[in-house]
Amino acid sequence: MRALATSFLVLAEIAARQPSVRQAEIAKELGISAQAVSECVKSLIKAKLVESSGKGSYTLTPKGYEYLFTNARELRDLSSFILEEVVSGLRVYTAVAAEDLEAEEEVSLWMERGLLYAGRRSGRARGKTLSAAQRGEDVAVVEVRELVAPPPGMITVVKVPRVEKGGSRASNLSMLKRLAERAEFVAALGVEAKVALEKAGIGCDAFFGAPHACVEAALHGMHVLVAAVEDELHLLLRKLERAGLSYRVIDANKEAGE
Repeated sequence: MRALATSFLVLAEIAARQPSVRQAEIAKELGISAQAVSECVKSLIKAKLVESSGKGSYTLTPKGYEYLFTNARELRDLSSFILEEVVSGLRVYTAVAAEDLEAEEEVSLWMERGLLYAGRRSGRARGKTLSAAQRGEDVAVVEVRELVAPPPGMITVVKVPRVEKGGSRASNLSMLKRLAERAEFVAALGVEAKVALEKAGIGCDAFFGAPHACVEAALHGMHVLVAAVEDELHLLLRKLERAGLSYRVIDANKEAGE
């Protein structure tokens, strides 16, 4: 098996470097001896997968290309099987313990405010803890089954006037407060927006890097409220559209109403 794998890799290196092929470079790239490469090249020529027109000049034959493509596809399928069926079963998920848990305990898994939780409640998504954990601690979970990613959360964008147009003073703070009660993640884009949230008594989860934070929160299934000063609005919306996220825009100007 190892010899076949080496032959395939050498053939692939020849295909990438042809017609001028230095065996020493192939040996260095693959981490094998130059003698091993030389013997492999001889075998490939004998099998009529490679032909030589002089020292250091090698090209693949039509048979060699067919061999390379066929085995590359088989290798791709094998890699997919290993990643999807073998490695996925060994993947370690990090969850928050919803209660005190014991090592190697069968647990249920669910998403809450963008985080994965593990506990004894009933549910389809299941896994097994690697070690004991107290409530609120991070816990490693393996052998995860039927865990489905949550659908993206809705994003509500509230347009806040620039400071020249009144900024936070011209913003409908009561509307902001009502919208914040329905949100799981709140962000501010621009000083006017941050001050408006503060005046409305709303905690801000993100200010620096707010557009990226909003995208990540929504992709984790959280309902997002982002107050954005109107000058920054187009940059935010462009980022949301590129991420394929749904959003609605509401004008926070007092004169515009809700």
